[in-house]
Amino acid sequence: HFNGNSGVTMIDSIVSWSWNFGDGTPPVPDPVTTQHPYAMTGTYTVVVTVTDNHGCVSTKSHQIHVNPLPTPNFTWNSPICEGKLVHFTDQSFVPQGFLAKWQWNFNDGSPNQIQTIVIPGNPSITHQFPLTSNTYLVRLTVWTNDSCSQFIEKTVNLTPAPIANFIFSSANCAGQTVQFTDLSQTNGGGNLATWSWNFGDPASGSNNISPLQNPIHIFGAFGSYVVTMVVANVTGCDSTKIQTVVIQALPTAKFTADTACLGNPTTFTDLSTLNGGSPILSYSWNFGDGSPLQVIPNPVYTYATAGVFTVHLTITTTSGCIKDTAEQVLVNPLPIPAFTYTTPNCVGHVVSYTNMSTTPSGYTGSIVKWVWHFGDGSADDVILFPASANVTHVFLGTSQTHVVRLTVYTGDSCHAYIEHTVNSIPSPIANFTFPANNCATQTVQFSDQS
Repeated sequence: HFNGNSGVTMIDSIVSWSWNFGDGTPPVPDPVTTQHPYAMTGTYTVVVTVTDNHGCVSTKSHQIHVNPLPTPNFTWNSPICEGKLVHFTDQSFVPQGFLAKWQWNFNDGSPNQIQTIVIPGNPSITHQFPLTSNTYLVRLTVWTNDSCSQFIEKTVNLTPAPIANFIFSSANCAGQTVQFTDLSQTNGGGNLATWSWNFGDPASGSNNISPLQNPIHIFGAFGSYVVTMVVANVTGCDSTKIQTVVIQALPTAKFTADTACLGNPTTFTDLSTLNGGSPILSYSWNFGDGSPLQVIPNPVYTYATAGVFTVHLTITTTSGCIKDTAEQVLVNPLPIPAFTYTTPNCVGHVVSYTNMSTTPSGYTGSIVKWVWHFGDGSADDVILFPASANVTHVFLGTSQTHVVRLTVYTGDSCHAYIEHTVNSIPSPIANFTFPANNCATQTVQFSDQS
């Protein structure tokens, strides 16, 4: 930047200015002040020529020294693993003089994204990028001792580190197998290559570590164990996951169940104990008939078929301990009701009913009670074993249709019924006429009016 005001006398009489910047470029007729960019470093003689309104000319010259720009450059260690420290090495230089200041801008939004180093500080630094992106535009700006500056930008690509993660089975009890399952994600950084487990259980000796992806481990005593898993991908980037496994006492699973009839609910009562361990978190009932599991403490369940079923109860405590038990549950079959009746039936006449009820094959019990309901408002006929279950009945009223129900009961109080519709046929109404006056030995005419 050039300023022609200083020391100029009678400036109002000057009619022209001419600036020659000494670098071979054409003179510039800018008045008073001007500016000029130099394409190369060096020392230039700058001459300003002024002419006044009388044609008088005057010149003034100065030597201008144009300093060279520094050449910024840097490198970094590779590959760069996401979440790890990155070492940046300054390789900047200047042809003459020396570098006096460096400023790193990592453009990552972190609190130390801009770092400034002044000589004699070491411009090579380390930086950890946040886990918000895998690509960052890093700028290095350098200044010379003459305050000339220049910057360079380079794109730094981070190799995504895997995301280490694992789960473990809920069998968190002393002496039981704990299954560890790797849930780590590649996160775009290449396939997983190695796993390193430390179960925090020195008493287990060589079994305390494992290189398997999904290992198992048995903790010999109750307590808290800090389990560490380190997973690495094919590029060597790794990630660590630490979780605490609490091993506690094993509970006792126990229950009772009442004996029910087919079609009626069976009630299950939980009698499990904690044995000093943590509270029960969940229940799982397997009723032994292929039905879905139930997860309430005291379920009520209705079986679709009769028989003996092996029921399993599995309890899980809040510490992940699992214990199960099995009991056999009896579901009694229902009797098979059946009966026949006489036909045709006339209204008001006796109808005979024959019991044909049986029990299922293999059932050792027997039918002990029969209840006949005739659907005409009359009282039920209740027959107890060993009396005969065959009965007769005259329907009340004149209705021609009745639904007759037979309910039978076994000695286990299981019962079932069957219904038949019994239709009655109306009796004819007999009637006839004859002449009012009839004589002996003469024909009398009878006419049927039924």
